[in-house]
Amino acid sequence: MMKPNDDDDARSETTLSSVREESRDEKGEIEKKNQKENARVQKWRLAVTAMVLATAAAVTSITYILLDQAETKTFHTAYNQFSQTIGDAALQYHDGLRKSLEILSVTISTGASESADSWPTYHYPEFAPFAKQLLNLSRGEIFSSFNYVPKEERTGFEEWVSYNYQDWIAHDHMRVYGNLDRLDQNTSKFLGTISRSNPENKRERIPEVEKDHYYVRVQSQPPFSAYYPMFLWNMGVLEGADAIHHFKRGQYFVTPFTFLPMMDRNDHKSYHSKDQDGTDNPHSILWLPVHREPGNYSSDMVAGVDLIFAWDASMRFLLPDDVHGIKAVIRNDCDNVCTYRIDGPDALFEDLQDLHDPQYDEYRRDVTLVSYPEGAFEDDSGYHYNNCAYTMSIYPTKDFESMYKTNQPAVVATVVACTFVLVAICFYIYDWFVHDRQTKMVESAAHTNAIVTSLFPGECRDRMLDGGGDGKDGLSSFLSLKDASTSGDTSSKPLADLYLDTTVLYADICGFTAWSSVREPFQVFTLLETVYAGFDSRAKIRRVCKVESVGDCYVAVSGLPVPSRDHSTRMSRYANDIIQLFGAAVKNLETTLGPGTGELALRVGMHSGPVTAGVLRGDRARFQLFGPTVNQASRIEHAGQSGRILVSKQTADLIASTGKGHWLEAREAVDLKGIGTIKTFWVNVSRNKDDEGSTRDYETEASILSSEEMIIDDTARLISWNVETLINLLKVVVARRSATCPKRTPVDLRAAASEGLPLDEVCEIIHLPEPGEKTVTWQQPNDVVIDSAVVDQMREYVSCIAKLYHDNPFHCFDHASHVVMSVNKLLSRITTCDSNYGINSDPLTQLACAFSALIHDVDHNGVSNAVLVEEGTELAAKYMGRSVAEQNSLDLAYSLLEEPRFEELRQAMFVNQEEARRFRALVVNSVMATDIVDKDLKALRNGRWAKAFGEQAFTESPKDAVDRKATIVIEHIIQASDISHTMQHWHIYRKWNERLFEELYVAHINGRSQTNPATFWAKGEIGFFDFYIIPLAKKLQDCGVFGVSSGEFLSYAHANRAEWESKGEAIVEEYVAKFSAKYASCEV
Repeated sequence: MMKPNDDDDARSETTLSSVREESRDEKGEIEKKNQKENARVQKWRLAVTAMVLATAAAVTSITYILLDQAETKTFHTAYNQFSQTIGDAALQYHDGLRKSLEILSVTISTGASESADSWPTYHYPEFAPFAKQLLNLSRGEIFSSFNYVPKEERTGFEEWVSYNYQDWIAHDHMRVYGNLDRLDQNTSKFLGTISRSNPENKRERIPEVEKDHYYVRVQSQPPFSAYYPMFLWNMGVLEGADAIHHFKRGQYFVTPFTFLPMMDRNDHKSYHSKDQDGTDNPHSILWLPVHREPGNYSSDMVAGVDLIFAWDASMRFLLPDDVHGIKAVIRNDCDNVCTYRIDGPDALFEDLQDLHDPQYDEYRRDVTLVSYPEGAFEDDSGYHYNNCAYTMSIYPTKDFESMYKTNQPAVVATVVACTFVLVAICFYIYDWFVHDRQTKMVESAAHTNAIVTSLFPGECRDRMLDGGGDGKDGLSSFLSLKDASTSGDTSSKPLADLYLDTTVLYADICGFTAWSSVREPFQVFTLLETVYAGFDSRAKIRRVCKVESVGDCYVAVSGLPVPSRDHSTRMSRYANDIIQLFGAAVKNLETTLGPGTGELALRVGMHSGPVTAGVLRGDRARFQLFGPTVNQASRIEHAGQSGRILVSKQTADLIASTGKGHWLEAREAVDLKGIGTIKTFWVNVSRNKDDEGSTRDYETEASILSSEEMIIDDTARLISWNVETLINLLKVVVARRSATCPKRTPVDLRAAASEGLPLDEVCEIIHLPEPGEKTVTWQQPNDVVIDSAVVDQMREYVSCIAKLYHDNPFHCFDHASHVVMSVNKLLSRITTCDSNYGINSDPLTQLACAFSALIHDVDHNGVSNAVLVEEGTELAAKYMGRSVAEQNSLDLAYSLLEEPRFEELRQAMFVNQEEARRFRALVVNSVMATDIVDKDLKALRNGRWAKAFGEQAFTESPKDAVDRKATIVIEHIIQASDISHTMQHWHIYRKWNERLFEELYVAHINGRSQTNPATFWAKGEIGFFDFYIIPLAKKLQDCGVFGVSSGEFLSYAHANRAEWESKGEAIVEEYVAKFSAKYASCEV
């Protein structure tokens, strides 16, 4: 006969054998699959190689084409930009020439009209300097003026000129140069005739011809370099000078190219690029008449002006230094043509012919420089008189194109081709490694598959192992959604089914967002883990399928994966179970998670109908529900109420059909977002004989949850929570002592206090112990055991403190517990680095902070200190009208602690007089800090803050500096915790704001306060935020002890202020309406 232990060994061996067999089967399946795939892999290897080569050729070609097109586009863009610049500059230059000549013409005419001299014996005295200015502006080379002399006035004109010409020339030199250094005073030439260039560019003398009128050059800028008598009588035979009579009044004209040597060669070089000899550079002359009356072109012509200019002047200094190779071809209708090459700032004359490259004809840009309007002549002969119309044609060159079109496309294309070759080589190397590694992975993959199969129980797991029902690829292929998406293979279908008869439940924790905003992360997870564990356990009992939990929302479904007819009633019972479970759990957890936990409630919504359910593949694959039924269940839950079950009409009909119609309670129709108005029902599950057997386990559990500990009132739960909080802090104090080993001496609390008032004990600096005094490792606080007598006395002390609090709406034990919780949260956020100023390393300081928060409003009468002083109470007289409530709270709490019944508690809190003294100092400073109205205390705190954290230098020892910062930070922690609701979630702020308003309202209607809070509450809160709350939150951030969480309070303060600013007035109206009705029977 086999022994029991032998049976266990046999069963274990059988189980292990089964696992091994499954592992071998999985391994064999993988190996078999690999054999089938080897042929496919070989085919794909060849196909990939061909695709890589084809892709390499295509990508290389496309790369070359795209880069070449980009360079061509850049070349076109640059050429268009630079050619446009050249053309615009040429037009602007020639327009400037014409305007300069017009200005000179009008100036001479104006000067003559204002002079006593008359034409032709008129000489404009300011010609030289004025023309010099115009030359500088227009970039011309020579200005000249010539007088119109009728034949009959020739003799008088010659006498006039012979008498004055030397003075004129000398005068012009002095006006222009300031001296006569450039004037050859020893030379006096008589120019009876002049010469001109013939078509062969050779000089020929022009003989004097007898005519009815003459044009005699009188002035020039630059001035003549010698004493010329200026009798140029053959000037009249020049067609350029004589032709202006045949133009319409006010018209100008330009001559063909000319190469007249008008100035010194050295001077002329400065007008052209790269010291080109200006005499070889094409010039032209611009002619314009001078009329007797200024601006009146119909008056007689009495003189003329001309301007000699070079064609390259308009093309200089236009392009950047590194841009070169643009050609400009200038041609006129007088059969003249010349070519310039523009390189950076230089315009170089090349030849008197068109030298552009014909391959760039498509890029030609034409600019009309000089044109004449139709009917420009007075007669109808149409003879041009050597007046020429000019155009400029701009072309790029090979040099210019080479700046933008390089061999880069070919280089990049080559690199791309080489890259593909390298990729192909790497592919074959990688393929070799994969093939070598594949055999080693088979056994590991088999073991992995075996482990994964254990994660999905039941029907879903079996179908997943079968490849989702296809039976060809197994679990790994079913879950490899990524591979399927990239390959485009949709043959692997998801594991999903349609279930026609199901009931979906949504459960949400009401008030969770506001509750979690004032808790530490571990507290939030403690709550969720506790309640969700109970929900999961009950789901197994009720055969309900849990779908998921997202935050504070729990989703479940009944009627799948195994269909059932009673899915609606089963889910109703389950909903009732989890509501009661949740209520009991939060009451229990309030003693560990703090005040307000017991106020949380569960809201449940249910809807019945078809759903699509299955395994949603991907990372962390899970079972999911989809369909309108799921959406409507969520909407119904949002429309419900805390602690109740709301169901749709479909679910109600199913419940009624199972004989449970007495569970239903009709509710008014509700409007659901995205669905519309529907009829809903409340479900009140009642137990009867038919349910007795099915709920036996539940009743057992419910009886446990309904014990005396689960139904204690709110105050008792708050007392328990405060006791646990203080005991936990006391454990840390005891653990610290295990490292520091202080000497125990008798403790006298009365000796720790001064003989005066508590207000007189407020310290500038409270000296905390050095954090690194001992290097002995602390005992773990969780390992510390506090004597049961100490725990009992702590409970009794906290209970007495709770009784000392009045039943005020705001200044009550509930609010004191909220302040304790806020203090603990801030203390837990203090960093462990050196910037905590020793607060984090002294557990007694933390205990003193929590103790101060607990007692700071003991015996508060619901009115301010100012009211107590105004009423002349005994307390006001006792404490001399300052911080009355705060000093009274501290004295009462300490008097209670001094009673003999708390002897063991005192011994546990303090081992010597130094600890009692430091504890007392911390409590006094903290409680007095809650009086934010006393101006003297406020000034002292601001002064300490300025010394501790201000920019102004303050000389003190390093130890005093650290302790000063610690002292002021502790006071601000208490201050912030006292009004922490203003820097927490909006719902928390609304709750305590309403309570404080009610307290002040009650004081008003009872005649203790003359001011109705409704008159100032809306705007007063804004001022409270701006002048106290937000500055305080900024100080918490600036002190640097809270690390990355330092901005949380400031963020909530700004958010609440903005919310109150938009809703405050309406909220105050709600307060007034609510409390007016509540206290309508009270009389002032």
